[in-house]
Amino acid sequence: NEEEFSTARSFDFSADSTADFDTAMAGFAAGATHATHLFNGMPPLHHRDPGLVGAAFAAGARAELICDGIHIHPAVILAVHKMFGERLVIKPTWEEYAPEKNDIVLELDPGLAFGTGSHPTTNGALRLLEKYVAEGMKVIDCGCGTGILSVAAGLLGAEKVYAVDVDHDAVLASVRNFRLNGLFDKAEVFWADVTKRGFSRLAPFQIVVANIVADVILPMLPFAAETTEKGSMLIAGGIISHRKDEVFAAIEKYGFEIKDILTEGDWVTLAAERK
Repeated sequence: NEEEFSTARSFDFSADSTADFDTAMAGFAAGATHATHLFNGMPPLHHRDPGLVGAAFAAGARAELICDGIHIHPAVILAVHKMFGERLVIKPTWEEYAPEKNDIVLELDPGLAFGTGSHPTTNGALRLLEKYVAEGMKVIDCGCGTGILSVAAGLLGAEKVYAVDVDHDAVLASVRNFRLNGLFDKAEVFWADVTKRGFSRLAPFQIVVANIVADVILPMLPFAAETTEKGSMLIAGGIISHRKDEVFAAIEKYGFEIKDILTEGDWVTLAAERK
């Protein structure tokens, strides 16, 4: 209850159901300053009530993510966290952070869209973008969510970035995050289905990003093949492990050679080169 929350100012919860999220929200509303999120695939808390969670953390609250008993990083409710790459740091707008040498700091305001860096496939995609993005590249992010991957590509040196999503909240979040990171001059954001609009006119792309799910990646592969050239890269994530062989085979069928496979838990992210 509220009295317990305000007295303890700390609580644990397992994200097994909507009721657990409601409990967490009640805790923050009552002034709790710490939450331990036992992660099992449910969305981050800020998707439920970004204003309340943002205010809680602006006031000094903190959270940590525990997966299989291992403390990973303070990411679920967006405390500052460094990704698994060498340089990228995701910093929510309400946090302070003193950059270290060589850090590339990505300011993030998630709004209601998906994509904070806490999901294993977002981690993987960011690592692969760090590896493959080079100055002057043209990148398209298919299913951009908050724009976290698109913004990362721009900060890593891409000359032009196209962010595309069918969700209106995602488009608004991406526009906001490009502006926050001073990248609006190199970005274009579209509210559209990449397979049903004339995006091939913008090709060729040096990197095509699709961090979604297998059922969306598979019908996008003809588009990826059509809009890339030899040496271009496809970075695909959101692939649940029991679908990986099916996705790998389809990617190779469309003329890509898989170069990197990153696996975390049940999730797979890959990079494949156009042959």
